[in-house]
Amino acid sequence: MEKELKSEIQDEGSIVNTQINSKLEGETLEVELIYEVLENIGTNEKILF
Repeated sequence: MEKELKSEIQDEGSIVNTQINSKLEGETLEVELIYEVLENIGTNEKILF
């Protein structure tokens, strides 16, 4: 799961925090991966007055 998730993140240096939670219920193992990633969502534009 980690390999697949990391392949979708273009810049691994932008990973701020990683959390892995697992819970076993009977014969079922539930795993949750949480990656906190910094992403630049702004655009540079020149503003003219």
